[in-house]
Amino acid sequence: MSEQSILDNPGVLAKVRRHFNYLNDYPSQLQGQFLEDACHLGILEADDFLGLILGYPIEEGTVSPEHFPMLSREENCQISHYRLLKPALPWPQPIIGVSVPQDGPGKVTGIHGVPVVLKPCGSAQLWWGGEVGILWEAFLEGDIQQRIDHEALMNQLWGTCEEYLKSQGVRQVYTNDRDLSIP
Repeated sequence: MSEQSILDNPGVLAKVRRHFNYLNDYPSQLQGQFLEDACHLGILEADDFLGLILGYPIEEGTVSPEHFPMLSREENCQISHYRLLKPALPWPQPIIGVSVPQDGPGKVTGIHGVPVVLKPCGSAQLWWGGEVGILWEAFLEGDIQQRIDHEALMNQLWGTCEEYLKSQGVRQVYTNDRDLSIP
């Protein structure tokens, strides 16, 4: 799985411009919080929907032998890597110029650029080591949960998580069998 910075990725910006075709007429760039360390890992896509899956830097460390209840002590001891993934929605924010005459109302003079803010819309946490991986959580939140194609978008998110873990040498992925937000 190849990774490229989300901010220096012309392919991602081109995909966003195809989705929001009016962006082709104005200067635009991706913006958002904590993007300087984010890499592009995948796409969430439906007919009228585009989301990006961002990967943040890998953290290294160990967990206790009992940390993940679904793993044996030996498997827990292999876990040495963690990575946070964040699905994000591109949200164009036009910069509009307005002239303000001394008499009368202001008039729009044009659009001067369209920064595209990447707005987080979920999360996924991956842990792995050796041939064992944990998909601790993977969810989409907000209005996406009400979409008729929510399950298809979730499948895309899970698929990206599984492909990433496979690319790290993982052969067995574990996860919880229930939604952690439901007691």
